[in-house]
Amino acid sequence: MTVPTEDQLATAVATWRDASVGIDAIGANTPAYNQIFVSLDGLVDAMFADIDDVSEAAATAVLTSSANYADGETVVIGLIAGGTKTYTFQSTLTNIDGHVKVGASEAASMLNLHHAINGTGGTAGTDYAASTTAHPDVTASDNGTHALTITAKEVGSAYNAITTTETSANASWGSATMTGGAGDDLDTVLAEIDTWRDTLRCYPLNVDSDAEDQLDTAIPGLKTSIAALFT
Repeated sequence: MTVPTEDQLATAVATWRDASVGIDAIGANTPAYNQIFVSLDGLVDAMFADIDDVSEAAATAVLTSSANYADGETVVIGLIAGGTKTYTFQSTLTNIDGHVKVGASEAASMLNLHHAINGTGGTAGTDYAASTTAHPDVTASDNGTHALTITAKEVGSAYNAITTTETSANASWGSATMTGGAGDDLDTVLAEIDTWRDTLRCYPLNVDSDAEDQLDTAIPGLKTSIAALFT
C-alpha cells in the first residue's frame, strides 16, 4: 500500500476545508470557523504520526498436511465481509466454485488448492473447477511438500479475524484464525478524524446547531478524500 506524505494530507484537508467547512453556517459563525481552522493543523499532524509510526504487516496462516487429501474433505477460509469460502477436494471434479481435484500426491493436491484460492495458475477445469473465483481477501503459496500459506491481500489487524478450518484427517491449520496482521494505517488515520471531531464538541461550535450539523455532514467527504490517498 502506498501512503500519503504529510503535504498530501495537508492539501487534502485544506481543499476539504475550503469546499465544505468555510461556507454557510460554519463560515457565518466566525468563532466556530476559527476553532475548526486552527485545529486542522493538529489533525494533519496526528494523521501523519499514525502513518509514520505504525509498523505494517499482512496476516498469514499455514495449513500443514502429512498425507494426501481425500474425496470430500474441505478447507474453509473466512471472508472479511462475513461468511466463509469453502474448498472441497473431489476425486471426480465437478464445476462448482471452490471444488478442487484430488491430485496424484499430497503435493499435487496442495498445489491445486493453492491455485484454486488464487483463482489462477494450473489448469482451470482440470485442477480446480473452471467456475472458481479468487478468494477476495487472501492469496496462497505452498512449499511444494507439506505446507500451504495464505497471506492477506492488505496489511492490518482486521485480517486477523479471518477464520481457518478444515475437515481433513491429515491436515490442520496452525491456528483458528489468521495471525500477525498489524498497522492498518488507513483505519487508524480515519479514526483520528473522529477523535478530532469529538474535541470540537465544546464552545463555540456546540452552541451553533447549524454549524455542528454542517460539520457532521461534511466529515464523510473528508474521510473519502483522505482514503483516496492510500493506494
